[in-house]
Amino acid sequence: MLDQLAGRPSPSWRRSQVWLVLLFWVSRIVFGPSRPPKLPWLRRLHRAIERRCSPWQIVLSTLTLLYAVRHGDVLLGLQAPEPLARLYSRDYYRATWITTALDAGFATAMGIKWKWLRDVASLAFSGYYLLFANEADEKLRKFRAFCTVEMLRVTWEKQSNPYVKFATRPHRPPVGIQRKLFLARPKGSRYSKPITLHLYYAGTDADLGSAHELVMDIPGGGFICMTPEHHAERLLRWAKQLGPTKAVVSFNYGKAPEYPFPFAIDEMYDAYSLLHDTKGKCIGMNTSGDKDLEVVLTGDSAGANIATAMVIKLLEESSTPKPSSSRASSSSSSASRPLPLPAGLIFAYPALSFHFTSWMPSQDLRVLRSESHPDVANLLRQKDHLEHRSPLAVVEDLERRSPSSERGRPTVLRRRRTTSWGRGLVRNLPGSSSFSAIRELGGTTAGEHASGAASGTGAAEEEGRVEDGEQEEVAVTDERDMSLSERVLWWDNGASGAASHLSSSRTSATAAELHEQKRLEGKVREDEGKKEAELEGKGEGKGRSALAGTRLAMTSRTAFFNDRIIAPSMLRAMALLYIGPRNAPDLHSDFHISPIFTPSHMLARFPPVYMSCGERDPLVDDTVIFAGKLREAKEARKLELLARESRHGAGLRMSSSSSVRDPILDEDEDDWVRTSIIAGWSHGYLQMVSLLPAADRVIAMHADWIVEAFER
Repeated sequence: MLDQLAGRPSPSWRRSQVWLVLLFWVSRIVFGPSRPPKLPWLRRLHRAIERRCSPWQIVLSTLTLLYAVRHGDVLLGLQAPEPLARLYSRDYYRATWITTALDAGFATAMGIKWKWLRDVASLAFSGYYLLFANEADEKLRKFRAFCTVEMLRVTWEKQSNPYVKFATRPHRPPVGIQRKLFLARPKGSRYSKPITLHLYYAGTDADLGSAHELVMDIPGGGFICMTPEHHAERLLRWAKQLGPTKAVVSFNYGKAPEYPFPFAIDEMYDAYSLLHDTKGKCIGMNTSGDKDLEVVLTGDSAGANIATAMVIKLLEESSTPKPSSSRASSSSSSASRPLPLPAGLIFAYPALSFHFTSWMPSQDLRVLRSESHPDVANLLRQKDHLEHRSPLAVVEDLERRSPSSERGRPTVLRRRRTTSWGRGLVRNLPGSSSFSAIRELGGTTAGEHASGAASGTGAAEEEGRVEDGEQEEVAVTDERDMSLSERVLWWDNGASGAASHLSSSRTSATAAELHEQKRLEGKVREDEGKKEAELEGKGEGKGRSALAGTRLAMTSRTAFFNDRIIAPSMLRAMALLYIGPRNAPDLHSDFHISPIFTPSHMLARFPPVYMSCGERDPLVDDTVIFAGKLREAKEARKLELLARESRHGAGLRMSSSSSVRDPILDEDEDDWVRTSIIAGWSHGYLQMVSLLPAADRVIAMHADWIVEAFER
């Protein structure tokens, strides 16, 4: 309370207050009198408690009373709405519960000086926050409101704790080769820092020498933390599932703020160049050199951003000579021939945009509506904000409507009937059938009562059937049962009815006034009829489609602002750290830092892209919109080539017979991009194998995508 009285919250004052309160009451317990103050009622209460309760019972009763007082609003049904209710699936919510407790515990202990004590205290505090989940959420909210590099690294690199590493050891399968390597930069590079990578291979050194297929992984970590060791569960599973024909390498690239943009992109470009120039010999692959190296590029979160930016750089380097920008000319190495593109890109929850805004632009909404994937339909419903009770809701917060109700004019809703504890207790007692019939017929007349009592058994059976879980239709009369769009009255026919009632009630008006009122009423009805017909024609009336052009739609970064894994403050902090002090890019157009704005002529040349993302991820818009733009760009390129063939006919086909046919002509949408939106999940699930068993199947799905990309 001291900081409240001073008008300035302060951690030091808060600590002083806690110490003062503790010292006061400890001194009263140790040095004060054993009896209460000289108040008659207090003395009598003391004697009564002393006679009836032991000291242990007094302690338990005090703790129970404190718990009841602390949760009094819950007992009375006055608690605030739960923002995480129905946001995640059950298994993912349990995983975030443990993750939040660990994050809060590690953040609390990060100020301890001695490492051995810090490691133990981190787990001790985490155990406390497992029991008090609300305290963990509040503690993390305060830490994330004042993000520091140390806090982000401590909470995201929990696998560095020796006890956590030991506990998760069963989830890291053994493989034949697991080693850390250092590579010198290629010739011509303007960087001197060696490249650090981790090699995972399910075979022997001899098998590695004959392999020529490589998975090049760029791990995520918000651009500021995490090494391949923190992604080992996923990488080891990939190596084991892919077998001895494919090797997996993951890079510990330079992190911000020490190495800001574009250091990581140039470093990965150097690594890619070195691997191709040596055909993999630099890491022990393809020792004979008789085969070209084939690479599939993978990345999650920030790693996917760096991987996409590296592909853009490959496309720029292989294009026809043009006046290059300062960023493009900062190439770290020069090659005598253009480097080949990867065989495929495999991404998980990619962070492809630094343009943080609250509202989706119209062009992104158009791309989103053009997607035909069923998972995208769920995202569209989430963004139809006026179809909820709360404009900020991203999950269903309304009762399910009856199929017979019109969407624009609902009359009934289907609601599960609530069973009171008293009725459930009485229902199975002898004579409960007549008891139920009497309760149901309490408001009837005497004659109706007699006929109702005769059919009491049937009424009770019907009531029991409804109470056992079936639903009943209830008329929609309360505005709290309506969506926001249903509460709009300016185009509703009910408004004219109200005007009619108002005009007819004015009995004292003159005949001229009544005539004028009727004329105006007819005009209102005519105008409203025209407006409603116009809205229906545009899809805003009955049966209107989701997300019409006039609707506002929040971006996923804004809609999922209360996500347990990524908070908006963390996204802003990561952007500031990654961009660095000497860069001022246009975040809405610079596609080197926001690849989602890559021009269509470059997207048309991208290799096949596979992406997975959680439905509740703040970055899910990046996945869906980038996939839509890729499809549009490649489809436009294919139509352009087909139109050129149709214009020039056989002459063009004969002249191009000696050249390589563009493979896009023989491909369809599934060959260009494939997405998997996982319902009820958010960010970071590839690192939750020990907490989220279903993530193992997603990792296996990514491994299947890798195999498919190599086989194309």
